[in-house]
Amino acid sequence: MRRVWGGVYVFSVYPSRGFSLKGKVKHYDEHSADQAQVKRALYIEDTLYTISPRVIYMSDLGNGVSYINDVRLG
Repeated sequence: MRRVWGGVYVFSVYPSRGFSLKGKVKHYDEHSADQAQVKRALYIEDTLYTISPRVIYMSDLGNGVSYINDVRLG
């Protein structure tokens, strides 16, 4: 079976240490019927919004990168 994963990697950036993986937001994997690519990501305060044509995921950046909610776009 071919492994498939779609989503975003979230990094912290430190001038003295460089990049550090903070977490990941998964939008789909090989078992998902819909594999719509993430088109945009933005954050407002401690909430990260990752947006594909089918869904917007909201993740809490103040608590690692933890799931808050999602909105299905149809």
